[in-house]
Amino acid sequence: MKLLNWFTIAFSLMAFVFYGCFESEDAEEGMPYDNVNATTGFESMEAGSWQELISPDGGALITSFIGTETYNGMECYVMEYEYFGYPKDRHYWMQYWIDKASYVNMATPSNVVVLFLKEDGEVTKHTGNIRYCTIPEGSVQVGKSSYITPVEQIKLVKRTIDCVVYKKTDQSGEIETWVCAKIPFHVVKTLLNGSVQGELQNHAFYGAARGISKEEAKNAKQANQEGDQE
Repeated sequence: MKLLNWFTIAFSLMAFVFYGCFESEDAEEGMPYDNVNATTGFESMEAGSWQELISPDGGALITSFIGTETYNGMECYVMEYEYFGYPKDRHYWMQYWIDKASYVNMATPSNVVVLFLKEDGEVTKHTGNIRYCTIPEGSVQVGKSSYITPVEQIKLVKRTIDCVVYKKTDQSGEIETWVCAKIPFHVVKTLLNGSVQGELQNHAFYGAARGISKEEAKNAKQANQEGDQE
């Protein structure tokens, strides 16, 4: 399986979900993030952290950090995507178990030990050559910009988030990613050929809901046969 990052999965498939509430100011102030670059990651993130991105068509994507767990004796970071909205009424989850030993940061591809997909109540297991990174591989930092959030649900005010902007060009065109290391998973806005694909709606450092349970993962059907012996 080719390299998978949040952009190619989330917005190439165009599937999202609405969810959640805003972080508290106390939680934000307590996080040891550097707002200048996006080199921090899971080791600086609280289990239960999540972010919500929305797309222009009204769909949404939730990305959650479940925590650290063990798979086949290997310590892994567990993260999960939940999608809803495209095609109409489609709703599914993808859960990544990332090899902690191979992990460097959000901008560097890491090995995915196993990926679980849940749709229509069925959970399947995928293994093989799967990779993950938050910022599309090969992106180059091109500058900085500020993002103004939609109205905050609690205080009914807008917030400005200082971002670092990355770009890369591939067969799909020019991919632009805005990131801020104060936000879980860092991604604040994405554009393809200048057109907005997704932008931050909500985030928090607690309260993430797990869509694929440990029991469902344990009983998942194998979708392919590459390199998995469990």
